[in-house]
Amino acid sequence: DHPEVAFEFIQMLTNDEEFLTEWVGETGDVLSHIGIMEEVSDGYEDDFLGGQNHYDYFLAEAENIDPSHITRYDQRLDQMFGSAVGAYVEGDLTQEEALEEFYAEVQNAFPQINVPQD
Repeated sequence: DHPEVAFEFIQMLTNDEEFLTEWVGETGDVLSHIGIMEEVSDGYEDDFLGGQNHYDYFLAEAENIDPSHITRYDQRLDQMFGSAVGAYVEGDLTQEEALEEFYAEVQNAFPQINVPQD
């Protein structure tokens, strides 16, 4: 109903450097905004990680990302897998059941994708 407000919100979440810098400081999250990650990584220490600087690691790994491997399926597969892992972590499914459920959901949503068969 309000595309202008939605656009501003997305802009803030993805491009507002002040907001993103504050977000990183509050959460310790890794962002896809390389400039912010480079800025905050210098001398960063995470108390939860025993003083480690996980940003240095992820920045180095980001250099190895080959965007040609990104597919139109990735976001949905990530959601499906996250759901299966969540069910396993909560104890609702065994590891085997979670994988079977994930593969069945993938096959149902994307029949053109080959999944492991029993």
